[in-house]
Amino acid sequence: MGGVKVSSASEILWVQLPFRIYLGWIMVTTVTELAAVIYLGWEGFGFSEIYWAVAVVAIITAAAFVFLKRRTDLAVSAVILWFLLGGTAIKGFSPASRELTIAVSPLWAY
Repeated sequence: MGGVKVSSASEILWVQLPFRIYLGWIMVTTVTELAAVIYLGWEGFGFSEIYWAVAVVAIITAAAFVFLKRRTDLAVSAVILWFLLGGTAIKGFSPASRELTIAVSPLWAY
């Protein structure tokens, strides 16, 4: 009654974890859709593609950091980290994008 509910291990594994991973994927999908819109010729309010890449990576990294720090939610943060590191491994990714991801990666060490 009014106290904090403690979740069982099975509830965490079979209920909470899948939803946390799904939330991470929703965030990653949103970033990917934004990248597709920019690629298809959106003017970006006059800002360059590099500006948008920096802004989007910074925003998603900040969101992952908030989930990790405030909610101690490793699942959401791990999905986002996988997305950022996986994006740099894709052949044809520009050197500037690789440098951007490497520059943001020290946030994960915290």
